[in-house]
Parts: sequence; C-alpha cells; structure tokens
Amino acid sequence: MRVFTSGRYAAVTSTLALVVACGGASYAAIVVTGAQIKDNTVSTQDIKDRTIKTKDISAGTKDALAGEVGPAGPAGATGAVGPSGPAGPAGPAGGSYPSKVYSVAAENFTWMVPGSLQQVASLPVPAGTYAAFAKATIGTNGSGGGHVQCELSGGGQVDRQLVTNDGPGYAYEVTYTQIVFTTDTATDVALSCFGTSANYVHMEKVTAISVASAG
Repeated sequence: MRVFTSGRYAAVTSTLALVVACGGASYAAIVVTGAQIKDNTVSTQDIKDRTIKTKDISAGTKDALAGEVGPAGPAGATGAVGPSGPAGPAGPAGGSYPSKVYSVAAENFTWMVPGSLQQVASLPVPAGTYAAFAKATIGTNGSGGGHVQCELSGGGQVDRQLVTNDGPGYAYEVTYTQIVFTTDTATDVALSCFGTSANYVHMEKVTAISVASAG
C-alpha cells in the first residue's frame, strides 16, 4: 500500500476543499443577458408554463392574436323603468292679453237696389292680422231671374259669392265668405251685397279672429 507524502497530501486536501466550496450551499451568482443568448435558440421548452404575461407581449403581437368580431347577439330584455327625474324649474308667467276674437251680428232686412252695392254689416278691428268670415241669408225671387251677390272685404282683400234663382217663386240660401288680411291701422271688415229687385239679404254675421301671421 502506498502512502501519500505530506506535501502531496496537502495538495489533494486543497483540491477537495475547492470542490466542496463550489458545490456547497454557497456559490457565485451568474447573470445571463440577451446579448449572450444566440438568436432563435430559446424555444418553448426553455420557457416555464404560464409565466409569459401580457406586458411581455408587443402591441403588434396583441393585435395579431385578437380574434374576429363575432355577430351581434340578440337584444336583451327591456329593463325596468327608472324613477322619475326631479321637476324642472317653473317657466315665466304668461302675459295678459285682450280678446282676439271680434264679431258682429245684424238683423237688417235689406232689399236689393239694382246696380247698387249696399253694406249690410260692418265690423271694426284694430291693426293686426286676421282671418275673417261672414254669412247671410239670401231671399231671391225666381220670377224675374233673381240673383244676389255678396262680398266680404277688409285690408284690401275681397271674397264674393253669387246666389241665383231661375225657378218660380222665392228661394232661400245662406252665403259664406272668408278672407285673410293684415292691416297696419284700424279698419272695418264689411259685408256688402247687390242684386236684382225683389231680392233681399237678412240675418248677417261677420267674425274676425286675430292670428299671429298670415301663412
């Protein structure tokens, strides 16, 4: 059996101590950087499962991984009615205005004079825009080819209606006329008639309603 000399024993002992020091609980940390890794050498086997996070992926890669938009789903059920909102502030009080309707009724029994236009009713109105209406009962004598024409006028506007009677005896008819006009000053809305003799106008009425504007 060979026995190590003292000098050779010391060398072996030192070598064993170094091996123990390197393999024991204490060791030097080694840092590997990206520059030291060869391109295209890291594979899926080198990456621990479920360790890659969203922040580690580029925006372009995220967009590439996004799937297509699917079809719209069915409409959901109508939700419950929410509570009523608070009441809004009260609006300003409206102004007080005079009546905007003017009317006159007459019981004149006016016999017609051939070739003469006779006023049978008149209604004064102040400046403004109006829709005016008139009616009258006309009596015509058919023995002489009786006829009566009435016209409603005001603010430069006129509407006419003709009543004729070609038969024997008297006939009765109600005429209706209407106008829309604007006047800058007070004016009269007048109903006037003319016709052949033995014919008359009765139960006249004129009404004017003030409106915001003439359409």
